[in-house]
Amino acid sequence: MSKEIKKIFLIALLSRFLVFITAIISDFIIFKESIPWRSPLPFFKLFAVWDSSYYSHIAVHGYTELIYWGFYPLYSLLVKVPYHILSIFNVPDPAVISGFFISNILFFPVVYYFYKLTKLFFENEKISFISTIFFCFFPSSVFFSAVYSESIFLLLIVSSIYYIERGDLKISVPLAILSGITRPVGFLIFIPFIYKFLKSRERKYFISSILIFFSPIIFFLYSYFNTGNLFIYFLSKSVYWQNKLSNPIGFIMDLEIINQITILFSILLYLLSLKYFLRKKSLYPYLIYFTILFLIYLFSNSIPSFVRYSLTLLPIFWFMGKVSSKNKYVKFGFLLYCIIFLVIGTSMFVNWYYFI
Repeated sequence: MSKEIKKIFLIALLSRFLVFITAIISDFIIFKESIPWRSPLPFFKLFAVWDSSYYSHIAVHGYTELIYWGFYPLYSLLVKVPYHILSIFNVPDPAVISGFFISNILFFPVVYYFYKLTKLFFENEKISFISTIFFCFFPSSVFFSAVYSESIFLLLIVSSIYYIERGDLKISVPLAILSGITRPVGFLIFIPFIYKFLKSRERKYFISSILIFFSPIIFFLYSYFNTGNLFIYFLSKSVYWQNKLSNPIGFIMDLEIINQITILFSILLYLLSLKYFLRKKSLYPYLIYFTILFLIYLFSNSIPSFVRYSLTLLPIFWFMGKVSSKNKYVKFGFLLYCIIFLVIGTSMFVNWYYFI
């Protein structure tokens, strides 16, 4: 393992240490008003909150009710494998333990590919290293340790883009297809492929984009064979999650001040990064892709989770790393912001207070 990779893995470890220590301490000092459900496991229970129950249920029991069809299956399928092994030994709540370890183990290859991709684009070790620091310590990076699909989704997206740029479609395309059965927006990674087809007219990019675009069909067909409803995902979303276009300003105004600060700052960071990188033509296919994601996050009723979803908006971290590499005071300011709000966000998240 090279010296630079050891350094970024150390940064990743330090970020998890901060998250874990914050979670443990906050569990003792923060009053919990209401907890819908809680795993009986010490420590692990801190990272199984909110949507974790849905992922765990799907891993153990499958899609037993309409509400669960609102979640794509890949993360729960991954949780299912070690869950069965742990069950043999009568480990309590094996799905939570399985989900926790999958999320945390996959975080390290996510960081690896993020660093390598950043270095590929900017050809600068300093920028790549600083960008990786911000990526690891971003306020919502607690989700990389939670029983959530963040780690697997980011791994698929970042590694797919990396292999596109390396010209290895035999690896990139399968990764992109898997992202299409991990999150509803996963299939949108077809956009860089279709962009490259329009620029080069190479058939391989067109075929790749079609395969990726239709990747959610795998989940829809599974839904049909199990329920007779090809689009039960959309039914679940309309009944339980009320996904629709919304006014982000009105939504943000209804949130607590701490949520408003982090959401508005994340929005600002992306807009600044978009303006900053418009001069870099090699990023165009990805800027289009990330901007579409940005608009979906902004104008859907998932705006309260915007900081969480910002983890997928990679230009934010490239921008922070680029400007920080030129000014140590800017670097310090960004790092201070990330650490303070990562501590606050982790403390609130693990104790069932809505923050990120």
